[in-house]
Amino acid sequence: MARAQGIKQIAQNRKAFHDYFVLERYEAGIELFGTEVKSIREAAQKNSVIVGRCADWVLRNNPRCVRVFLHAPLDYRIRTVMQREHLTDEKAARHHIQQTDKQRADNYRYYTRTIWGASANYHLCIDTSLGEDYVENLILGLVDRIKADPAKK
Repeated sequence: MARAQGIKQIAQNRKAFHDYFVLERYEAGIELFGTEVKSIREAAQKNSVIVGRCADWVLRNNPRCVRVFLHAPLDYRIRTVMQREHLTDEKAARHHIQQTDKQRADNYRYYTRTIWGASANYHLCIDTSLGEDYVENLILGLVDRIKADPAKK
């Protein structure tokens, strides 16, 4: 079926089809090659900010790319998620954060074969609990420094 539609199938759960009657099929996941990589590289030719999508890895050899990883302590993230998502349950917020982090780490590891959030992959890792203005100034300072002397990168 997939071949007839021009879709490359990379995995199939044969046991599920054997043990269960499957009514519908859905595509799950992304393929981090082809059009997505092309779009990331095209966006990087302009002044852009690309969040996620393994863009730091895709652009790892691009001298114009500034790679920044943002993180924060769990308690700060819980408070932020509770405010942003209008949650009243701290446990639900914690679960949401842990589930999202696991998905991001799994996705990053699957496509890059490296560890998500490893400081060696980035020019700068910043604790966002230090404040938005501080984080913004650090990033802009790094961009200015690299523009002034790309060899120091």
